[in-house]
Amino acid sequence: MAAQLIHDRVVMECLEGVWETLEGNQRCRFRGTIRLTATSLVHPEEPARTLQQPVEWILPTPTPYRLMEPVQWGEYLPSSKSLEFLDEIPATQNIAPGKVPPVAIIISHQNLRGDVSSISRLKALKWLDLSNTDFHGLIPPTFGNLFYLEYLDLSSNKFEGSIPPKLGALRSLKTLNLSNNLLVGEIPKELQGLESLQDFQIFNNHLSGLIPSWVGNWTNLRVFAAYENNFDGRVPSKLGFIYELKTLNLHSNHLEGPIPGRIFTSGKLEVLILTQNNLSCDLPVEIGNCQTLFSVRIGNNNLEGNIL
Repeated sequence: MAAQLIHDRVVMECLEGVWETLEGNQRCRFRGTIRLTATSLVHPEEPARTLQQPVEWILPTPTPYRLMEPVQWGEYLPSSKSLEFLDEIPATQNIAPGKVPPVAIIISHQNLRGDVSSISRLKALKWLDLSNTDFHGLIPPTFGNLFYLEYLDLSSNKFEGSIPPKLGALRSLKTLNLSNNLLVGEIPKELQGLESLQDFQIFNNHLSGLIPSWVGNWTNLRVFAAYENNFDGRVPSKLGFIYELKTLNLHSNHLEGPIPGRIFTSGKLEVLILTQNNLSCDLPVEIGNCQTLFSVRIGNNNLEGNIL
């Protein structure tokens, strides 16, 4: 079916179904009946094709498929390498009565180009995935107007410039992935209000400055990956106030000073990677009390002392 619909706009509706939570809220299962309606973007005069079938999916959480009931989302796969197809997506205020606006757009691995700022008019979006494409230029500050957004993945593109401070207005955001781009500058202070954030990934950019101490306000954060950048200064001890933190990866920066013992007291840290920095002093004794920790990589630093 994927080959048949690859040049189409596909709208999927959930006619009936049951969700089950699996593996400690990390994954979920959907069993039910869906209806797929495909409208050609290449030949507008071609009639829509509809397929109805039972499905069973295992999905990671959070996932866009659970955003509303009945579920409706759009996956837009254009035939050309441009974004002209976005003009066919109705803005929220233009949705016909009784219709549900698009709540998710997934355009990953498409080798696209063009101006993505037009997506900002889709005010109901909760899930936006533009990863692994070929977008250039600045990240549109107008993405900060997508107030319902919970998932934003712009990774593996060629976005440049700084992280837009206006992204700090996305108070419902749970995942922000800007990794593998050409971004520069500091982490803007406006992001400190993203208190719902669970996954923050900015690795493999050219970001610099300090890792701000206010990241300790992100008390729901589980993954903090800022490796392969140009951050300097110290590892903030306030990272220890993030009690949900499971993965901290800051390798290949210019961080200095001691490893703060406070980060080992949260009780949930599993992975710590601080290799290839300028860290010094003794390994903190608190590391021995972190029973959840199963992967530690701290090589290529200036640490000293005994390993007990």
